[in-house]
Amino acid sequence: MGYSLYARDAAGNESIETPGTITAKNVQPSVTLKFEPIQEDIRYIYIDKTYPQNNRDEYKKYNLHSVTADFNLPVTNVTPFQHHNATTGFAFEKPFLSIFKDGTYTVTYDDIFGNSYSVQKEVVGIVNDMDITLGGVDLNTGKYLFSIESKGLPFTVFADCYAGSLFNSGGYLRSLTARNDLIEFDKDENVIVMMMEERPINSNTWWVNTDAPVIVIDGSTRQAPEVTVHWHYHEFDSDTVPEGEMQTDNNVDVWITADTPITGINGKLTSHTFLYGEAASYVFEYQDGGGNIGVNQVDLPIQIIEKKEREDNSDNYIHDDSTGFSEEDLIIEDTTPPGFYIDVYGKFGGITQFMDIWEADSGSGIEEIVPGATSWASGYIFKFNISDESKTKMALLDGYNASTDGITYENAVSQAIQGVISSGSNIGINKAAAFTVVIIDEKNNFITVSFPADIWDKIDSVPPEIDAIEYEAAGFTSINALFTLKDDKSSPEEITLISPVGLSKDSKGRYVLTFYENKSVEITMRDLAGNIGTGTIAVDSIDDETPIATVAWWSPYLIDGDYYDVTQPAIKTNKTMTAKVVFSKTIKHAFLRVYYAPSDENDVQIPDEENYVTWSYDTDNAIINFLQNATVDLYFTSLNGAGDRIKLTIDDIIDKEPPTLTMEKTDNATDTTATVVFKDFSEPVFVSGQGETGSKIYDTGDIITKTFTQIFPASSVNLKVYLPRCVKVFVIISPVSYILLPVSP
Repeated sequence: MGYSLYARDAAGNESIETPGTITAKNVQPSVTLKFEPIQEDIRYIYIDKTYPQNNRDEYKKYNLHSVTADFNLPVTNVTPFQHHNATTGFAFEKPFLSIFKDGTYTVTYDDIFGNSYSVQKEVVGIVNDMDITLGGVDLNTGKYLFSIESKGLPFTVFADCYAGSLFNSGGYLRSLTARNDLIEFDKDENVIVMMMEERPINSNTWWVNTDAPVIVIDGSTRQAPEVTVHWHYHEFDSDTVPEGEMQTDNNVDVWITADTPITGINGKLTSHTFLYGEAASYVFEYQDGGGNIGVNQVDLPIQIIEKKEREDNSDNYIHDDSTGFSEEDLIIEDTTPPGFYIDVYGKFGGITQFMDIWEADSGSGIEEIVPGATSWASGYIFKFNISDESKTKMALLDGYNASTDGITYENAVSQAIQGVISSGSNIGINKAAAFTVVIIDEKNNFITVSFPADIWDKIDSVPPEIDAIEYEAAGFTSINALFTLKDDKSSPEEITLISPVGLSKDSKGRYVLTFYENKSVEITMRDLAGNIGTGTIAVDSIDDETPIATVAWWSPYLIDGDYYDVTQPAIKTNKTMTAKVVFSKTIKHAFLRVYYAPSDENDVQIPDEENYVTWSYDTDNAIINFLQNATVDLYFTSLNGAGDRIKLTIDDIIDKEPPTLTMEKTDNATDTTATVVFKDFSEPVFVSGQGETGSKIYDTGDIITKTFTQIFPASSVNLKVYLPRCVKVFVIISPVSYILLPVSP
């Protein structure tokens, strides 16, 4: 390939260099798909309302599910779209393709020269097949829909972070142990999906997270693509307005492009022509392949007027009178009507799709294009591309072959026609109608094209709807909603259920939507014309409430013969304390965790908990016996799978250890006298006995000295010490009895 370099400076000096030739390497981009987990930090939180010191908010590494695209050259416009941290330029930060189950996929992409490529790739090895559909962000609510169905393990879904404390998730938990769900997320929220499995814990079976790769869907991928606005000014034949120009008397074209394929929606195209006398702004509405919707308003940068006043409209030349021609003889009169061709677009729901081009001299009628390859359309858009030496106007007249008598360039205006809208050089047809289009130039040359009403019989603008709904029990905590769809034109088999995805049908052809909790689900469907219909199916009879546990009573404190004191004990005792816990609904599973009391920051579990707590439970209540001081976490789950816990603590209440003391005996000179010293009491005590009334408090550092004068055998002396729980300790010292009682009665 040969090439030359051309240069020109501000003064007009020019130079050309021809270095030689180069060899062009005709290398095409190619792609390899890889299925391998990639580690990434995910925010992890744990909320413990009972022990706030256990709260966590940190980042942990997890394996992410990823089908990655490895390209040998820079590419863009890759499909399937990238669901996590993808870039839209000619490079990928993390090219995670939205592939969540085994199958054959068509991967498309463009190179830097605009060439498009398509290749089929097979994906094998995804353990847990998932059907995932993402909706675009709703421009009114700022939310998008996430639909998911698992063919294997159930899943739990979080927003923005993994909340380890499921029942205190801080609002991050969005779906718990489900196999299909439709969830609404804010546009800035990320979706985190973790797979679940049942594991035995403390003689019960519980759902826990597996080690399967985590699916992360970046909320930023649900944003509308950025678009670039392009302009063309017919008067100046330029994409910019020349310096000093403030007005134009010709049309101005505007169109948008993006670095990912987009199409117009809601009857809008991705291009528009501004005409004299019409609005000076236009709102583009568009959508990319991922369903993300964008809106962009453009304002006309320059005013369009009917006719500009020019200082000199004549050419600069020297006239030779000897030719015999006058200047007027050189002016050619414009007698040619405008030329045109029509870009025909079909409207299929919100999507605007190009169908074909029709020209008046093509020899075929436009009715051969309008039905197109699709049996139904919600409407059509005709974009007129007009060519003429002078300015033109386009007017819409009611009726087939409508009269054009009296129409001039100055007075040409469109008439109101129900179901037909004229905007710039575009005409939108939403209902069957007969009309005529007049295109006229400044010299009043015009051309007409008429459209009869009978060519629009394939227009279907009525959306489908839910036909019938029946409900049946699917399980103790689930209900099936059985429903069918209907439409005025499309048969039920021709109606596509958009969401929820992956619903099966029963033997009667009804969709089966299973509810595991009380909620309403929006059903979205599309007929053959692309009309989108919505309806709502709601269930409110499922028991989805979390069970509540309360302490009914503590033993041994009776208010009377029938009622127990529900106040937690605060007075020391040497008895076993029993608490009865009642549940607000039937319980399926329960287990206990026992900690030392008071529980420290690490919640150290007691290894020999049977020496501290014994317990039993049934479907309605639990009985917990505190043998010693301890903290108990009682976890419980009802039949609907919802659960919680209740914490009970007996701290410094139970005391089954007798007080201890040190005794020192001194024999005196005589056989009948001895001195005994009592000291080092383990706790404050009252002492009653010979010489003691029992009203005086002896603290742990006090000393009691007693002298006994009496004839007795050396082995017959004893001291009786009574503990507050009436546990007796016998110490052989004398025939005199002493009773030691703690200060607390």
